Amino acid sequence: MSLLSPNHFHNDNELCKQSSVTLKCVSTGTVTIPVGAPNTQISIISLPLNISALCNQIIKIEFVCNITLIQPQTDSILLMFQINRHCNKMIQNIPIGQRWIFSDISNFVSAGTFSFFVCDSDFNTEECCTYTVDVTPLVTTSGAIITNSIISATAVSNVQCS
Repeated sequence: MSLLSPNHFHNDNELCKQSSVTLKCVSTGTVTIPVGAPNTQISIISLPLNISALCNQIIKIEFVCNITLIQPQTDSILLMFQINRHCNKMIQNIPIGQRWIFSDISNFVSAGTFSFFVCDSDFNTEECCTYTVDVTPLVTTSGAIITNSIISATAVSNVQCS
């Protein structure tokens, strides 16, 4: 096959499709965690992602936010964060990765940055999915304000498809 043959260009296009990368970011405003609201799930931010152009996808989801205690002189706050995925044909959300815990004893710090990432490859779909970060307060002797939340997704084709 010559370098200028139509088959050569077709193969290059297939390789490009197989090594595709998608990057998407979303930022949001403020979420308040009130004092005395344990075990109430609150959505912080969501990111729609079209992965239909990717082959055998693997997706890295990153989340970062600032957390400020409302009453820093009180005991503490314990927050559980979870990333969930919902795709077009799904009936319910699927938790992605582990749960992440933010714990702060207010005598030490009244504000801080919290971040984590997870990888998602445990699905076989070629559709649009939405990733959501939810927080559930477990202990709220101090309320909190979550600001400057950012979620980003880097999606790549993992291996060649047949």
